[in-house]
Amino acid sequence: NLDYTILRVSNVYGPGSKSGINRLIIDALNKKKIIINGGEQILNLIFINDVIQILYLILKNNKISKEIFNIGSENTISLNEFIKILIKLLDQNIEIQIDEKPSFESSYFDPNITKQNRILEYNSKTTLNNSINVTIKQMKKNRV
Repeated sequence: NLDYTILRVSNVYGPGSKSGINRLIIDALNKKKIIINGGEQILNLIFINDVIQILYLILKNNKISKEIFNIGSENTISLNEFIKILIKLLDQNIEIQIDEKPSFESSYFDPNITKQNRILEYNSKTTLNNSINVTIKQMKKNRV
């Protein structure tokens, strides 16, 4: 009889973290070099501000109980596409080193966020370009 809500959150990025997609941004800013493993894998990216807003909606809605949500966005792209966007936004020469994709890593992740949109009435308002830009600016400001 536990009261619970389970969130399965996709790839979170944004100011404040140094792992995952953020590691690629940091390496591009500091080292002018990005090492990617594979590149063709499909990822779903969600900005940290969207995750915080979803957490807020869940916490304030006391009618949500015993639910499991996939938390994601409409930003499902390949790692290679993400790198192209990042390089364009940085407007710098960035060396790209492509290594082999680890066998344990998923090649395709696109969560079904219908339940998130329907029950929480939330769909990300953040565009990928704008949120990556915010992340870059904050990282530069904080000298990450």
